[in-house]
Formats: sequence, C-alpha cells, structure tokens
Amino acid sequence: MKEPGAGFKVKNVNMDFHYRDLADIRVPSAYERLLYDVMQGDSTLFSRDDEVEPHGNSLNRYKRPGGTILQ
Repeated sequence: MKEPGAGFKVKNVNMDFHYRDLADIRVPSAYERLLYDVMQGDSTLFSRDDEVEPHGNSLNRYKRPGGTILQ
C-alpha cells in the first residue's frame, strides 16, 4: 500500500479481511443490495434498452441458423 503524502513509499499490509469484521453492522450481499435497489426504483446499476440493443444485434451474426450461439 502506498503511504499517504508525497513520494512513493510503499509498505506491506494484510489484505485478508472481511467487511463483517470491520463494523458491527450487517453488510448485505451484492444480490441483496441489487434487489433492494430494484424495490426502491434505483436503476443506476441497470443498462437501458437503448444501450443494450445495438450490442445485442451485433451478436446475432454469431448465431447458427437454428438460433444456437456459436462457441
């Protein structure tokens, strides 16, 4: 880890930790947080259809005639 301040002093740190060890509060899993955001109407983590559609169409050329996708 770089030490704060000018220069480039680095030191070794222990990176083996869990968020639950850092505080006494419960930290929700990523899936729980995603569901919570959906229920609150927060769409910042979701792509709009007008963003996804052009990219989806470019993948169609990799499909076999029967509709299965080439690997």
